[in-house]
Amino acid sequence: MLSENCLLSGVHDYFSGMMSERNDGASIAEITGKYLGPVMQNVMRVFSVVLLIMVGTVFAVGPAGLIVELCSQSGASGVLTSLLFWLIIILVYYFIATFISIDAVIGKIYPIFGICLIIMAIGVIFGMGVDMRDSIQNGGNRLFGTLIGGLLSIGVFWVYLLFYPQGGHTVFLAVLLGAATVILILLCQYFWPGGVQPGGVVLCIVLFSTPVETYVSYSLNRIFDTAVGVIVALMVNYFLPRERVVAFWEGVKGLFHPNAYS
Repeated sequence: MLSENCLLSGVHDYFSGMMSERNDGASIAEITGKYLGPVMQNVMRVFSVVLLIMVGTVFAVGPAGLIVELCSQSGASGVLTSLLFWLIIILVYYFIATFISIDAVIGKIYPIFGICLIIMAIGVIFGMGVDMRDSIQNGGNRLFGTLIGGLLSIGVFWVYLLFYPQGGHTVFLAVLLGAATVILILLCQYFWPGGVQPGGVVLCIVLFSTPVETYVSYSLNRIFDTAVGVIVALMVNYFLPRERVVAFWEGVKGLFHPNAYS
């Protein structure tokens, strides 16, 4: 069911956007009126309004409920755990975004969002392992898998271009993929057994999704990016072990606990 919903949603969005582009950016109601007449145009307008109300309700109640749950789990109390309070905040934001150019406002505070993204990226990297030993294992899987898969994909794709200089997908490419997979497994078993999965991902991406002009640079860039990410992850787990982070988080939650001020 999940795959079917993704497929139908993708088809719906593609054709809606394509029809709008071919009709000078007209809305779905205007397109319906053009091809199906004024009656169906009014039906689509009513349907669109009802649908927008439902979507707006979900996008207001859902985030508000999530914020309330997070605040409650953190030990907060009072207005921070009020669903009505957060609903009002979200609705006010919606009105502001509707009547003014919210993009210009966001552009003024974009560096703050940039810092948040950096912090989130560090959090994702930190999640590679619960401790230093686990991070070395997971990081090694990614690093050696990407290294072996990237270098192997360069050689395999070079061989393929000798027979098909224009690239493309052929049966011969599938044969080369099978042979490359066997070589990948053998190399990973010798150097780092856990690298088979990430190496296979890189191998398939390079062979089937990378243009002929950039397959070498993409493979090398992917190896470099992975190496940097693994090094950063190891540094985070070395200088910020889990015990220290948990203790810091507990201290932050204690600041918002009702008993903290008693």
